[in-house]
Amino acid sequence: MSWWRLIWSNIRRRPTRSLLTAAGIAASVGAVVALSGITDSFRRNFLDLYQSRGIDLVVVRAGTSANPGAKIDAGLGERIAALPDVRAVAPGLVDVVSFEREGLIGVPIQGWPVGSFLFDELKFVAGRPFVSGEDTPDTRKVILGAILARNLSKTVGDTLEIQLEPFEIVGIYESGNIFENGSAVVPIEALRDLMQIDDQVTDFQVMLAQDRRDEAHVKQVRDAIESLRDAEGRRLGLAALPTRDYVNGFAQLKIAEGMCLATLTVALFVGTMGMLNTMLMSVFERTREFGVLRALGWRPGRIAWLVVTEAVTLALLGAILGILGAWVLVVVLSGLPGINGFLTADLSPRIMLQGVVLALIAALLGGLHPARRAARLSPIEAIRHE
Repeated sequence: MSWWRLIWSNIRRRPTRSLLTAAGIAASVGAVVALSGITDSFRRNFLDLYQSRGIDLVVVRAGTSANPGAKIDAGLGERIAALPDVRAVAPGLVDVVSFEREGLIGVPIQGWPVGSFLFDELKFVAGRPFVSGEDTPDTRKVILGAILARNLSKTVGDTLEIQLEPFEIVGIYESGNIFENGSAVVPIEALRDLMQIDDQVTDFQVMLAQDRRDEAHVKQVRDAIESLRDAEGRRLGLAALPTRDYVNGFAQLKIAEGMCLATLTVALFVGTMGMLNTMLMSVFERTREFGVLRALGWRPGRIAWLVVTEAVTLALLGAILGILGAWVLVVVLSGLPGINGFLTADLSPRIMLQGVVLALIAALLGGLHPARRAARLSPIEAIRHE
């Protein structure tokens, strides 16, 4: 009998126990892969939101990265735009609202200046963008991402109430970024009126000159922005962050990463205990078999390798089932209203590999002790075992 046929026959000897062990590994792997995949999807989509437009730096108030509640003076945009190597600056204002009747919670509302280069990446499938000279900075008009329009069952010409204020829908757009497809955009002055704030913004998105986007020039501009001072010579307290650093500083992502780590720890413990129990029972039931194999000339190392290989095989079966289950879960979640504007239905190879590694570690931790025990069996005592 070949090596792999022997392993497979041993696994099939107790099909229910083997299936339950693989299912335990699958549940552990699936939980880790699904949660890690969702977190990774958020990070990649947020990062693409800036990189797809060629944004090099995001300027926020120091110590408040990704906090929409922290505002900075909109007038600073002109000072930033006047710095050497700066090609364009776009102020942005963000608020989060809910449309409870439609069951949508946490919908981003973006406030952009009419005519901003931020509109350049939007493809309008219906209606039009805001037009300079026709749409005033505080006009009560809104454009919707395609996913949000579908979730709200709205089209061009309809009225949308945002915080009890009526806005006319003048356009529906598609973006290469899922977050923008699930968002709405209004003129920045209109959003300021809704938020009841003065001439303030959430951030400035800074684009450098095409031939000045290397790391050295980015650092120079970053230092220049952070060194800006007020009339009394005090620093303005600005932080100019490269887009990757800005996204990685999101509090929501840090919380999600902490949850991933906690889930990984629990999953590893559960998977290891399940594998340890299964392999110990298997070794106990096959004591006479191992004694016969030793009597036939099998070395202790080969006996141990047989047990470890069986554990790894069970773990890999569980990993495959867990990854498939995680993929199905992410696909289902990404199709639900209220979530489809934030989550893409994909799992990166890195995340799937993470699930496989988790399963292999559980197999090794749970299989090494039973393997060592099997290898130490005395052939004579093992054959006498009842």
